[in-house]
Amino acid sequence: GTREYYVSRVEASYFDPGTAYISLDGHRSDDLKPYIYVTRDYGKTWAPLASNLPQFGNVNTIKQDPKNPNLLYAGTEFRFFVSLDEGKSWKKFMTDLPVVRIDDVIVHPRDHDLVLATHGRAPYVLDDIRPLRELSEAVQKKPLHLFAVPDGQQYRVAQGAGERFPGNAEFRGESEPYGVPITLSLNAPGLPHPVVEKEPARKEKEAREEEGAPPQE
Repeated sequence: GTREYYVSRVEASYFDPGTAYISLDGHRSDDLKPYIYVTRDYGKTWAPLASNLPQFGNVNTIKQDPKNPNLLYAGTEFRFFVSLDEGKSWKKFMTDLPVVRIDDVIVHPRDHDLVLATHGRAPYVLDDIRPLRELSEAVQKKPLHLFAVPDGQQYRVAQGAGERFPGNAEFRGESEPYGVPITLSLNAPGLPHPVVEKEPARKEKEAREEEGAPPQE
């Protein structure tokens, strides 16, 4: 069983004092399966939440979103996953995130940014996850959904007079673009696939369905 495995993370619920989540790490015992559990009775009983996570990739961290009780984050040895239904199902998340170990996850309490700590690939930041918090199965079924638009900030970047030579002592990341982001969810027939390389296959499948041809395996 998993009784002798390391507890990689304990996460107390933001919403219920009797609820907590834990992740177990069995890689030291040659077990790379994911283990996530939840208790709702102060630790008397525990129920598994790993559900459809890949069976190869131990879990390093489990976190609950501080605003949405059903939104969970899991960092494994190879990927990052989110669950919109408190662990009933998981989906790989963050476009262009490389295959890398995720050691920790935080959500910035003021800016609502999702920050990932990776092993060897630097931090990754996803700006303003409030649309993710608002996302649900009902929203995804709607033909069009406009997520809440955040407040914008008007600012100007100014460089002080004179020359400076900070060398490697100064670190700068990419700033947010000017303006206010508008996030939409579209679910209508005929929309192009968001991944350009998969668009030809989508068109071919659509054409076959219009002709009444059986789907290809």
